[in-house]
Amino acid sequence: MKKRMDEDDEAEKDKYRSIEKEASIIAQRRLNIIHGIPTYRDFEWVVTNIFGDYQLQKADPNSWRNFNIEYVRILEKNGINMNDSEKINHLLEYNKEFRGKFVDDFVMAWPKWLETLDPILRGMIVAYTKPTRLKFSYFSPQFWTRWAGGNGTSEAGEVGVILGNKGSGKTDFALKLAEMFIKDGWKFASNIQIKNMEYHYTISLSQLLKVLAMNADSGKRTFVIIDELAVAGVKRQRTMSGRNLNLEDFFRITRKLDASMVLIWHYPKDETLEVQLTQSFKVFKHGGVNSPNGRGNADITFKIGDSSEYYYVSDIPKTGLEYQTNDLAPFFMDIDLRELLDNIVVTEREHPESNIFRDIIEFIDELHEKQQQEEKQQVENKPEAQYNIEGFLAYVKEKVAILSDLKDSDKKRAHDYEIEHLITVGEERDEKEKKKYAFVTQNFITEYCKIYPQFRYKTLSEVGDALAEFLKVEKDFIYQRNKVKPFDGHNFNVLRIPLDPIDIGNYFDGGNEKSSDVPEG
Repeated sequence: MKKRMDEDDEAEKDKYRSIEKEASIIAQRRLNIIHGIPTYRDFEWVVTNIFGDYQLQKADPNSWRNFNIEYVRILEKNGINMNDSEKINHLLEYNKEFRGKFVDDFVMAWPKWLETLDPILRGMIVAYTKPTRLKFSYFSPQFWTRWAGGNGTSEAGEVGVILGNKGSGKTDFALKLAEMFIKDGWKFASNIQIKNMEYHYTISLSQLLKVLAMNADSGKRTFVIIDELAVAGVKRQRTMSGRNLNLEDFFRITRKLDASMVLIWHYPKDETLEVQLTQSFKVFKHGGVNSPNGRGNADITFKIGDSSEYYYVSDIPKTGLEYQTNDLAPFFMDIDLRELLDNIVVTEREHPESNIFRDIIEFIDELHEKQQQEEKQQVENKPEAQYNIEGFLAYVKEKVAILSDLKDSDKKRAHDYEIEHLITVGEERDEKEKKKYAFVTQNFITEYCKIYPQFRYKTLSEVGDALAEFLKVEKDFIYQRNKVKPFDGHNFNVLRIPLDPIDIGNYFDGGNEKSSDVPEG
């Protein structure tokens, strides 16, 4: 009796091991089909086990397999037999339409087919298809681009997000993705400065929209990276602001312009509700300045329909692109897109034959011309001092005075707007004594440019160079890399502006004659 029980136990173990091996093979095949380039062996297995006999399923209108006929039509159109392994292998590797239809059909059929399996086998397959830790090198480029419409797997117009601590390698990973999209034939646009590369460097919403429309008009899709969005003022705390509404409208337009994008934030708390509801790809990079060993790891989630796929990926390599690591990556929300969206809707309804891409280009050009005329009129009505460095320093003094007058409780309430990303005041000790300085960011300069649009200097480096010349100090005296709180938690530069009259004469008082070396605005 005991011998028979032992034999039965061994038989059960063999059966279990057999099921486990089968589940592993099926799971690996699924990963290759969805994330790699499927082969004829994958194709044959899917057709035999999941899709079923094509003629039989055509004859049964109630069959759940009845949807998967698009890939068959492509074969029939090209006169290829279902058993022609060489030609089907060639289609799977080089024909994006055929591979895309085949993979889409497989993804749709997969959950239905799982329901037909033995519960033990089904459970093992599900367990194997949700890996907890895999190396970056395991995945093919198709795996990383599929969420955005890469390799013909879906339409463009998707949004991805990369989050992580300072120094975790968010920008680096985003550019690693860009390399794959570029190899897949996409155009690339970003507000990140990259050396020795042909791409669209864009630092404003209108500029980027025009680039996307031009690419779409020439039949090209665009992959976009927008870095440092919190610095640009787009954050959850301002969900009802015009900036975030502008961004939401931007997503709607990019779908029409065959563009997919990755947005980079420092903190999950800054991610807006609009982006959370829209994203189909989310990355949280590990590590940071104080934990460099974790930079090669990331939690990655793909949102596919109503379901999600989660991966913990390790050994992520660095990008091969050479970029400015300390660049603030400015991005200006310079236009309201509601009017543009309304114009698109009207055009599509009343003039369906119209080229919507060229209409968008024309709309933006007209808008820029209108803005230039308005700015010119504003210049005529405001004193010249508002548009040079002297006027900028006066504005800094005004903001410093406001901060100084605030009570402690008010400072706390003002922290998000005035201090976290715009301006703060601090002290530094030189050889003799402590001296007081204002520290300003690119976002502070952006706010100033909105008030005084004819101010000559638009970027932090331009303002810094002009300040150094105006104050007659070395440039190193003006530039400071986020060493002062609360900017020390952010990966961007700040300008150090002396507030002590001994350093800047009476410029803040506005009482002395302006130096002949002052840059004209």
